[in-house]
Amino acid sequence: MGLNSLNSLNALNSTVRKHSLLNTLSWLWPYWKEMPYRLVFLIIATPMMVGFGVWTPQFIKNLFDAMQAQSLTREVLNQNVTLLLGIGLLHFALHSLIQNLRGWTNCYFEHSFRVRLSHVMLRLGLGFFQRFRTGDITTRLVDDISEKKLGWFACSGIFRLYEAFLIIGGCLYCMLQLHVGLTLLTALPMLAVALFYVRSSRQAQTYSQQSQTAISELNAYLTSTLDGIRVVKAYGQEQRASKAFAHVVENQYSKDMALARIKSLLELSYSRFAEIGILVVFLAGGWLVIQGQLKLGSLIAFNNYIFMLLWPLVDVGQFFIKGRQASVSVERVRELENYPPEITQANTPLPWPDSSLELSLNQVSFAYPHHQILNDISFKAQAGEIIALAGAIGSGKSLLLDLIPRMLEPAQGEIKLNGKALQAYDLEQLRSQIGFVSQTPNLFSASIRENILFGRKGISDHELQAAIQVAQIEQDLPLFSEGLETLIGQRGVKLSGGQKQRIAIARALVHKPHILILDDCTSALDAETEARFWEALRQFVPGMLVLLVTHRVATLQQADQIILLKNGRVAAQGNHQQLSQNSLYQQLYLQPSEPAA
Repeated sequence: MGLNSLNSLNALNSTVRKHSLLNTLSWLWPYWKEMPYRLVFLIIATPMMVGFGVWTPQFIKNLFDAMQAQSLTREVLNQNVTLLLGIGLLHFALHSLIQNLRGWTNCYFEHSFRVRLSHVMLRLGLGFFQRFRTGDITTRLVDDISEKKLGWFACSGIFRLYEAFLIIGGCLYCMLQLHVGLTLLTALPMLAVALFYVRSSRQAQTYSQQSQTAISELNAYLTSTLDGIRVVKAYGQEQRASKAFAHVVENQYSKDMALARIKSLLELSYSRFAEIGILVVFLAGGWLVIQGQLKLGSLIAFNNYIFMLLWPLVDVGQFFIKGRQASVSVERVRELENYPPEITQANTPLPWPDSSLELSLNQVSFAYPHHQILNDISFKAQAGEIIALAGAIGSGKSLLLDLIPRMLEPAQGEIKLNGKALQAYDLEQLRSQIGFVSQTPNLFSASIRENILFGRKGISDHELQAAIQVAQIEQDLPLFSEGLETLIGQRGVKLSGGQKQRIAIARALVHKPHILILDDCTSALDAETEARFWEALRQFVPGMLVLLVTHRVATLQQADQIILLKNGRVAAQGNHQQLSQNSLYQQLYLQPSEPAA
């Protein structure tokens, strides 16, 4: 084994040691506090159910003891059979109620975990989604929290252990009343099983961690490959993608098989140890009956108790296995929950200003680890202006736009709105006043109407139609079979690039924002359509501040001010006429023979 493999294994084992049952239970406790009556009911009803079950063999014992003593009468028979039937029905009814309640609670917890985690993730900044891959997040939201793992353990796992201990305690008490020596002899295999499970379950936890990591890798690969399936097909890379997928699946299969082997070994060991206990009862108990030291009814009751102990012993073992798996899942979920928030809300946020907007950037800088992106960016923008960001690819234009709706925060410098720091305003209100269209339009598998409205309430049909007209999508609606109600498929797969961009623009405009951010979103529009769009936009919201990234000269000519970036710094600023003499601007946007407009 290589040094890297040893280091990875040591790191994994170190992580596994941090997972503890106490941490898992402390994470679950806030969810249980929301359902105190259900918790109290399960705590009280479970011993009652166990009591009915443990009491049952006593009636069988009485019948066989009476038969052995030749004192069995119809009255004794009727009395014991009636009690046995009545208690059996009570046990069945209570057991069914508790099982249904546990199952419902498992599903409720699974739903609550996902809702809580989704709320946490939606509040996190872009840095979180740059660190965690989509497939990994999906695995933690779906597989780790599933009813078979953390969802099951949260209720059924805990209360089945509680039930198991009550059954084991009740059976051992009754067995001690029957014969102390035979009970002690039978309990020895149980003690051996408990010690074996405690030691072996740690190995199951290690395999569980490896299995969950492999599932995350599989989902991440599937997400990236299916999202880029057009590129895969265009370059004829189906065979390479198939081989890579087979490798990832093989890795996940091997980890799952390793976990399945250790779980099968533990479950098999339990049944073997239980069979040893039964064998001991028949051999030792039968010899005691022959010697007259134990009644036949007691031996039969003793045997019933041994069989009654089989499933509780399995439940104890399952608790250790599932508990270790749940600990792994909780740590994976906590890793998402504990991710530090990049964007925070002010304690007493300012309301959105009523006066005309003025946006100013003062020596704003931004850097990723070991990589500076923006350096000392400063400029001002007024309501009603169109501000264009220009520059070569990689100069920081799109990242600068992300700072305005506070998707990212500046590392240095300050962004102000009407003289107040952007962080001082209410975050939700700030973003509600901004229309944002990204470089690659993100559409959802829903109707065109739903994609434009995007869940926002209070938007009239007139406002919807106005946004559609400005975005120049109106002439395309007759091409769709059901107009605005047409389902566009995953990521807008049924639409052209220009149609996607125009629907995204309509989504940004429909609530008439005060600030509109367009990140090179007209690249797929023809010149005539784009010209109509700009003409309609100026009339749509006359006082709207527009910040845009574009590489089209015709669009740059529309701008009141152009901020020319180079290597993350402001190289020059002015309108198209003023910058036409700038060598960098000429190199990027003007042909040598092209005169300035």
